[in-house]
Amino acid sequence: PSWYAATLALLLALGAGLWLRSGGGRPAGDPAQRHCALAAGRALAAVLLTAGVYALIVPRFRAGTGIDRFDVRLAEVLAHALPADFLGVFARLTHVGDTLTITLVAIAVAVLLWVARQRDLALLWAVAISGNALLNVSLKALFERARPPFDASVASAAGWSFPSGHSSGTV
Repeated sequence: PSWYAATLALLLALGAGLWLRSGGGRPAGDPAQRHCALAAGRALAAVLLTAGVYALIVPRFRAGTGIDRFDVRLAEVLAHALPADFLGVFARLTHVGDTLTITLVAIAVAVLLWVARQRDLALLWAVAISGNALLNVSLKALFERARPPFDASVASAAGWSFPSGHSSGTV
């Protein structure tokens, strides 16, 4: 879709801007600047590769596919095979990856970097975290993959299931 392409273009433009700010591949006398430029170039390549892989797997995550049926069956098996107390522990543990927790940690890291006078790194951190959040929401809208059914008394979540906000935010 066009919004996916626009989101990807925006992320690439932000990455390219940071890459140019760090030296843009020009030979620099400062090894730290060269390292930063190489890291930014690798990050841009990773974004392009990841976007391509996602574009290839989108059709495989639609409702009624094998993966969709596998999720439903796995949820049923786990609900019947595992004790409720065990499931409750993981239901509570999953809150470590909630949006609020990840946001607070991201802000704390940005503040620590800023205070340590690592302002470029703080800016790069903020752009990366923001870009990840935007990309995750955009991809969820692209995939529109329903969550597998599970006992709402153990855990509940709203919205689309893929990609996992917990996993992407944690990474």
